[in-house]
Amino acid sequence: MKLLEFFNHTTPYDNISFDFNLTGEVVPSERDADDFVLRCVICFMYVFIITVGLLGNITLVKIFITNSAMRSVPNIFISSLAAADILLLVTCVPLDAYRYNFEDWIFGAVACKLIPVIQLTSVGVSVFTLTALSADSNATVVQALIIPIVILKLLKKFNKANFKIQEYRPLE
Repeated sequence: MKLLEFFNHTTPYDNISFDFNLTGEVVPSERDADDFVLRCVICFMYVFIITVGLLGNITLVKIFITNSAMRSVPNIFISSLAAADILLLVTCVPLDAYRYNFEDWIFGAVACKLIPVIQLTSVGVSVFTLTALSADSNATVVQALIIPIVILKLLKKFNKANFKIQEYRPLE
């Protein structure tokens, strides 16, 4: 294989080619410059998502832990979602950013087997937590609708038994 063929050889995973100028220097083509800019922008977006996600989720968990007034059932579910997001942001998103830019795997066989388990666990926890949060919200709404109905039925029974509900009037 000649030197020019070697540098212009492309693989399905990496579309990098080089051009030679008259002085014999290897210069990346315009497509490579565009590809480099795109990779930089995507890496910046990954870093931005990781930073904002960690900042928001850690703040949320810290508030729920330190403030005892915030400890309610929905907030426990929300903090569980935040913990699952933190797990995903710390373990999986940086590896996705790495895999976007490089085709080789440098993290070893253990990480190769462990990362999909962490991803599926995080997704499972999120789905279960959202389901539990929805069930809790549904129970709260249904209970809020049932209580006035029960009170109205009780009031009707009292009225049938000739109980009169009188308005309280303070002495003047």
